[in-house]
Amino acid sequence: MAFRCPRAGRVAVLFIFAAGGCAQSEPDSSGGAAGSSGGLAGSTAMGGVGGGAAGAAGAEAGAGGAGAGTGGGGGATGSTGEAGASGDGGRGGATGGTTGTGGAAGSGGSRATGAGGRGADGTAGAAAGTTGAAGTTGAAGTTGTGGAAGSAGGGNPGYVPKVGYNCPNIKKPTCDPAKPTAYTALTGSIGTHDPDVTADASCAFYEFATGQIGPQKRSADLVAWSNYSAPATSAAASGAQIWAADATFANGQFFVYFSIWHGAINTAEIGMVTNKTLVTSSPDYKWVDNGSIVNRSNGGNQGISGKTNVNIIDPNLFIDDDGSWWLIYGSYNDGVRLIPLDNTTGKPKDNPLKPVAITDHLGEGSSLIRNGNFYYVMVSRGGCCSGTSSSYEVVYARSTSVTGPYTTKSGRSFATSAYQDSTDALMRVGFEGNVGGQGGSHMLRVNGQWYIDYHAYDGKAGPATFVVRPLYFDSAGWPTFDCTQAAN
Repeated sequence: MAFRCPRAGRVAVLFIFAAGGCAQSEPDSSGGAAGSSGGLAGSTAMGGVGGGAAGAAGAEAGAGGAGAGTGGGGGATGSTGEAGASGDGGRGGATGGTTGTGGAAGSGGSRATGAGGRGADGTAGAAAGTTGAAGTTGAAGTTGTGGAAGSAGGGNPGYVPKVGYNCPNIKKPTCDPAKPTAYTALTGSIGTHDPDVTADASCAFYEFATGQIGPQKRSADLVAWSNYSAPATSAAASGAQIWAADATFANGQFFVYFSIWHGAINTAEIGMVTNKTLVTSSPDYKWVDNGSIVNRSNGGNQGISGKTNVNIIDPNLFIDDDGSWWLIYGSYNDGVRLIPLDNTTGKPKDNPLKPVAITDHLGEGSSLIRNGNFYYVMVSRGGCCSGTSSSYEVVYARSTSVTGPYTTKSGRSFATSAYQDSTDALMRVGFEGNVGGQGGSHMLRVNGQWYIDYHAYDGKAGPATFVVRPLYFDSAGWPTFDCTQAAN
């Protein structure tokens, strides 16, 4: 996240990212008495979640005309279980018995429709004769195997390491070698600052940002966005500004962390609220205020002796492949910090806190992810909030340990806030023609594909605009926008 307009003195930002129907016999009706009814329905196969119901009843036989003989009885229908998600249906019963030799000619049977299908038309009887023996009963069909249990809601279960959000409606981006860094421009409501994107169980996407705790936009496809509101409040933020809200859907609910700006670095803090859903009409919609969870009182400004003036803002939740939870936060003023969280409550594990210093002064709007064997931190640096005069840019480093130390692509140490702009900046000032800065970035993973969302000033009048685009990793494991350089 980045300083809002009152944060004019801010100069650096860090970004981290660590990714039975019944088988039916159809007997012919002989002339004479009506043909017998069809077989009984097969037994129901119990499917898995989404398993089929019982098969329909067998058809009634067509009624035969008046005559001396009666037709042979049809075989009973086999039971067919309608398959579950992966079950095979049962086999139908054997075909009914042979038709008896008719007596005096009878009229054709009428067609009767049974619950499971239609009976065959009765055939007019031939000359009188002996009644044919009844056919043997067909063997019952085997029951279909139950399917595997389906996921609740049939959609996204929440953040999954190495996959992110499981949303089949989002297709993997295609690569055009002629335009390797091209991406789809967003439409609709795209004004924002410090955006962060998450998804719910139905794979609706929500954007959180500076200005309020709850979501501000919604999209079904990550491209077309509309304004959306699910207002949240926190007693700890009464009278304060809200910056850079960060949301993650995990453990069946949304964990939302946000910066509480009271007007000075030494009073800044981070709050947290939770909600099971962002659909305001749902009976499960209810915000739970967990208050301030990181502040000076519980040691949120510690980590480096003599550098305790940490601006406790810009939180970002990171969930590691092993299921551990971490919160990265901080600002250019005495650096970025990292603390472990309880992966059930989302609150800090330690009290007092034991922050790990990632930088000693560089960066804000930090984001942490893991891709393969490396953890990546991305931070914004420069002036965040001066319109087209902003100088925001995103720099990055990586480590084989979540707690660092982190090293830039040029080999410099993030612990001392060192980096080389030409090599270690993912998005420099003037990047792709954006005259102002771009930053306040966060990482989003959907179906295994990484995306980065951020704000950018394009040189036009108005606020910064919202960007969501694919991010790749090259063969050496460094982030790139060039799809032709993607290792996978």
